[in-house]
Amino acid sequence: MSNPTNPESSSPQRRRYKLLIAYDGSAFRGWQKQFPPPLAPLTPQINPPQAASWFQEIISLRPAPRTVAAVLEEAMQLTLQQPVKIVGSSRTDAGVHALGQVAHFDATTRIPVARLALAINSRLPPDVQVLSAVVVPDTFDAISDAVAKQYRYRIFNAPHRPLAVRHLVYHCWRPLDVDAMADAAARLVGTHDFEGFASADHDRESTVRTIFDCHIQVHPLTTLASTDFYSPQVRPTPPPSAPPEPPEPPEATETTASPESPDAAAPLMTGPEGHRFEPREVHIVVSGSGFLYNMVRIIAGTLVEVGWGRFTPQIVDQILASRDRRQAGTTLAPNGLCLEWIRHAPLPENMENCGSQEPSHG
Repeated sequence: MSNPTNPESSSPQRRRYKLLIAYDGSAFRGWQKQFPPPLAPLTPQINPPQAASWFQEIISLRPAPRTVAAVLEEAMQLTLQQPVKIVGSSRTDAGVHALGQVAHFDATTRIPVARLALAINSRLPPDVQVLSAVVVPDTFDAISDAVAKQYRYRIFNAPHRPLAVRHLVYHCWRPLDVDAMADAAARLVGTHDFEGFASADHDRESTVRTIFDCHIQVHPLTTLASTDFYSPQVRPTPPPSAPPEPPEPPEATETTASPESPDAAAPLMTGPEGHRFEPREVHIVVSGSGFLYNMVRIIAGTLVEVGWGRFTPQIVDQILASRDRRQAGTTLAPNGLCLEWIRHAPLPENMENCGSQEPSHG
């Protein structure tokens, strides 16, 4: 039998590959591959031959929206010289970023798996990158085998605009009460019906999900890189070896905010309403078994309004009990959201050394 990862093999087998992918979502219309938007009905004044010609001309001028999956498939087809269909674990929305998207695809190739990521990257634009590639069993499924995911929502909490990182953060010029936000965040932990934190068009039969952890981090701007996803001090936590057991909902308020104290604190600034506070980034970090459509951005919007003082932390309990979306906060912009990691069920031991391993984000 031929070895599919040996370039000298005369007849490589068709194998399934798992990719770890990062991308800046600013210029993408989301992850999922899309087709050109539908055309308006043809006007009755055009006769059939003219209509057909007009239709073909318009179609040629209406390219499909630029999505991460489409860009990856194009690069992979050029690299592998065969049709490729990629399946992503998380269908991130337009403008949402990723450091740990996971996808799988099937292909027959002589390219050694250890060089596959490099080969694909040579065909990719600068806003998307394959971090690693491994061979996995044919039964591996990037969607159904996922057991945990973590997202981070970055809030630039300062009076001045975040010019250098405006595509990576949400700007909030009002000072935020991070202790109240941490109290509200802790109330989300556990297994609940999150219909009140989902868009009406979530299209899911069940809205019950488990949140393993939700907490607030505070990072003074002096500790952050200005133009990267994260500085070394704010790297996302690597995925655990197994998804944590969901803890019991807290009985009493417990602050989980963790401000850092740099050697030279940033100067206080005055906001538009006369508030004086230290410029900083406030991060909402949430991990769970899965998320509904816009769920993390609605959670972030609700916690921000708790931080403003519009809501008390108890609003989370009310939304979970009522399942009423109207009681929750606004859906924050996508640019502050980043998919940090996805954890899948462990692979068989004999597949662990088939090529590159997932890099640590630490």
